[in-house]
Amino acid sequence: MSDARLHPAVEPLAFLLGRWLGEGKGEYPTIEPFVYDEEIEFSHTGRPFLFYVQKTWNPADGYPMHAEAGYVRPVAEGVVELVLAQPSGITEILAGTLSASRLDVTSTPVGVGPTAKQVSAVRRVISVDGTALSCATIATFRSRVGTSVVSSSSKRIRPSVSASSPAMRRRIVDFPQPDGPSNPSSSPVDTQIEPIQHSRAVLEHLGNTHQAH
Repeated sequence: MSDARLHPAVEPLAFLLGRWLGEGKGEYPTIEPFVYDEEIEFSHTGRPFLFYVQKTWNPADGYPMHAEAGYVRPVAEGVVELVLAQPSGITEILAGTLSASRLDVTSTPVGVGPTAKQVSAVRRVISVDGTALSCATIATFRSRVGTSVVSSSSKRIRPSVSASSPAMRRRIVDFPQPDGPSNPSSSPVDTQIEPIQHSRAVLEHLGNTHQAH
């Protein structure tokens, strides 16, 4: 976590800041359902965006599984973009809404390499309730194999050192790209998300449960 002062544009995202540890589960149409442990971190350097890093591993043997990294960008009041890259050859640019402690974003383009899974659309919902972070991802494939659903729940183990008061969050700021999406109110994220059952978090401290990988 940076000691720099939080940029005013990302004040509404301060609830994400910190390091989170938890567990999740996934369902894909071509494989058996699976579980995983995960570590997520949101951080900043004083610039008008947040850094995002996620790592997952097999809870049975600690073997690394999925990983991704990117940025959360506020582009207008109540509108955010999530820009992600995965080592499997997939990139995502998602846009949608920010309300209270919840992000609901849907892919604009999805970039896929020639050997990557042919994903055509992605929706992600990220929310915080107290010290619990919940993430849900629904991906649709270009072939007719169906959709995948991945969900997780994590506990904050390193709190934000830069979160600001609600009064600061209400101040008017100049966003880096004030126009944002051309019509965020008509984004596909307005569609009601299917209910997803979240796993509960592993509460042990990271230093006692996670080996470097």
